[in-house]
Amino acid sequence: MTTDMMLYVVGLALLDAISPTIIGVTLWLLVTMDKKIVSRISIYLGTIMLLYFLLGIVMMESMPGLMYLLEQLRQYKWLVRIVFGLGVLLFALSFLVPYEKKATIPKAKSYHMKAMIGLGLTTFMIEAGMALPYFILINLLTAENVPLYHWMPIIMLYNFTMILPAFVLLLIYRCGIKAIQPIFDNWQHKLNQHSHSVMAWLLCIIGVILIFYTIDSL
Repeated sequence: MTTDMMLYVVGLALLDAISPTIIGVTLWLLVTMDKKIVSRISIYLGTIMLLYFLLGIVMMESMPGLMYLLEQLRQYKWLVRIVFGLGVLLFALSFLVPYEKKATIPKAKSYHMKAMIGLGLTTFMIEAGMALPYFILINLLTAENVPLYHWMPIIMLYNFTMILPAFVLLLIYRCGIKAIQPIFDNWQHKLNQHSHSVMAWLLCIIGVILIFYTIDSL
């Protein structure tokens, strides 16, 4: 992997790492757990990383066929117009998502290992649809015809970089637990208040993708 490619991958991963859900859940675990913090958060983040890695493999294997199918469908003008209209509709709806004051960040009822795995699965289901940088990366690797033995470690690096901020929070917390506790409490509260925008961003991103993909074929 070239240096330019590595920087590109890390840059996209850092964009994906600005995740209010992953960071919010990590902060919630840090401020509410009193034991087994490292192991439980590691299970939570490891679950997310594994699921994203599997998603990347599926997308890499299916992307060529999917792109061919989409190119064939773009020949039908009426279908292109429908998809374009759907994109415009989703984009407009993203501005109409009601604001919710209550917290929407997923939380577990317990701190057992199975609960952490379930929490990671829930987070993945929420975040995967908004992982636009990840989709860009997959499209780039497909377009460049990167071989398996190259794109596999690239995806692994991407996934590790994506959850790195959460691990940094864990490290900071472990190094200064008493001094940092009020700050983490404040961050977690603010993320809870603004997590309502997840659905709005999801609708907006999907809408923009549909618009830009079909606008040239209208």
